[in-house]
Amino acid sequence: MKRKICLLFVLFILNAFIFPGYLAGCIASPKYHIVRRGDTLYRISKLYGVSVEEIRKRNHLSPDDKIYPGQRLIIPQVGGVYHQVKEHQTLWRIAKTYYGGVTAEEIKRDVEKIMRANGLSSPEIKVGQKLFIPGATKVMEVEVPSELWSKEEAGPDEVESSQERPEEKELAEIKSDLCWPVKGEIIRYFEKGKFNGIDIAAPEGATIVAPADGEVYWEGLLSTYGRTLILYHKKEDLYTCYMHISVYLVRKGDQVKKGQPIARVGATGNVDLPCLHFEIRKGIDPVNPLDYLP
Repeated sequence: MKRKICLLFVLFILNAFIFPGYLAGCIASPKYHIVRRGDTLYRISKLYGVSVEEIRKRNHLSPDDKIYPGQRLIIPQVGGVYHQVKEHQTLWRIAKTYYGGVTAEEIKRDVEKIMRANGLSSPEIKVGQKLFIPGATKVMEVEVPSELWSKEEAGPDEVESSQERPEEKELAEIKSDLCWPVKGEIIRYFEKGKFNGIDIAAPEGATIVAPADGEVYWEGLLSTYGRTLILYHKKEDLYTCYMHISVYLVRKGDQVKKGQPIARVGATGNVDLPCLHFEIRKGIDPVNPLDYLP
């Protein structure tokens, strides 16, 4: 009898104190969303990749119930897969692959969804990092532009022969002179005859710098590209073009130095989110900026 009582007491202790603590460590904590002014259930559902009906059901809301600022909503856990980051993969490319976003605004929303699911404060990721992709049903192969692999795949013979060509030597010298105009994610690449430059996504107001010494050749407004700035670099005999900018920091005729702030990133013209459309031209002919940037 005493043994039975002791056994019951032990089971009571395990059930009351130990098992709940053990289970709490094994079961994922629920995710919450604090309602802000302007939020709707539809917008919140798109933000987390769950349906409006699932949010209503989890929070015991009827179709007539309204949400209000400061309200805490439980967000139902969704399934997903883990994706291991490989070389040259970025959050932008990963989000586009898994969710199939078409417009820059859609892809940006999907990037933010992955960042929230993984507790990331910035879109910077590392090779080997494992990312949870909410809502995904299988691991997918993320396509990387061939331009990024071309240098690594070139053998010693190819490198040696390219160094012997005068145009390649000239290009190498120019590369050593130039710097990137802004830090950000390339969201569209140069396509000869189709797209004359590259688009670099960056925060609105980010500083754009001159990639080399030069002179402000032109500033003005273009219907598709918004506020535009063009520099001429005499030493390299190149024109560099900056579009969708929000603020000019230099004016026509100004002399600029490499690394000097010349403008700020914006969303003027026909774009969905802040970015810099950047072109390099030899005379009037556009060339691939990635061939000239370091």
